Amino acid sequence: MASTAYSYDCADALRRIESLDVPWHPEKGALFFSEVFVFISMLWDIWNHKVSLPENKCLKYLQHVRDFITSFESHCCQLRDVEQIHGTFCYISFIYVEGRSHLPSLSNFAASFKGNEFMGCYAPPSLFTDLKWWACKLEDQSFY
Repeated sequence: MASTAYSYDCADALRRIESLDVPWHPEKGALFFSEVFVFISMLWDIWNHKVSLPENKCLKYLQHVRDFITSFESHCCQLRDVEQIHGTFCYISFIYVEGRSHLPSLSNFAASFKGNEFMGCYAPPSLFTDLKWWACKLEDQSFY
């Protein structure tokens, strides 16, 4: 892998934009001078043109899927439960593009609550089929 040389460094770049008063985190500024870095909870590999989830996020989201299935496969859930897992999948569908076709069951189920956040509903089987698809994808931590 070839190394890229710049006529400036991280400190110089931050000094040039100092007047903007952007509250840069001291450790995160250096990310943009790396070829592989975590930004917005995604692992960016610039050299290889890849975006993936860091291992800790894969495991976290996989646990959310498993918890949802365990908690609600035979029990009612509330709108908040559905919105949380739906939001996660909407976010990571940037990486898991095929996952976009596995979002409607969650969207439709969330819509069935008609905004009532206190109502309990049983999730349809299609939702669990899609959740199991997501679990399978998240188990493969090498996916990008």
